[in-house]
Amino acid sequence: MLLKTLFEKIGDEYKKLKGFNSLEDFDNTLIPLYLFELLYRLQYGDLTPAEEQTPNKRINDIIKYINENYASIENVDEIAARFFISKYHLCRIWKKTLNISLISYLNMVRIRQACMLIKNTNKNITEISTECGFNSTSYFCKIFREEIGFSPKEYKRVQK
Repeated sequence: MLLKTLFEKIGDEYKKLKGFNSLEDFDNTLIPLYLFELLYRLQYGDLTPAEEQTPNKRINDIIKYINENYASIENVDEIAARFFISKYHLCRIWKKTLNISLISYLNMVRIRQACMLIKNTNKNITEISTECGFNSTSYFCKIFREEIGFSPKEYKRVQK
């Protein structure tokens, strides 16, 4: 996603925030997600010269892998093995580089997709949790509430 598009999406959500009449008019979950992506791209994305990307190339590759494969990733060990790095080292450099845990980032990507599925499909919560890579619907609901502030059912009711 280009930075211009991210700025436009943030602007659209902000406009909704300034003039929203009810919770249905405003999706407060998207602004933090867009801002995180924007800040990440500003720091590590395509805006930096290639020689400055090299120290974080592995992290960039892992982010790309997570964003493309979040639904099939079962655990951190799988990611570490894919990139020939120990789980401990991966988690340490991830946290040091991005100031967020790897599991938190993976869950954030999954929850972002779940929000889109809730808003744009008629799938039930179990189908959505499975499609987004959660092995347990109860764990999905717990993480969803922590990230969004609503249960998936409440979010669905507000969005429809």
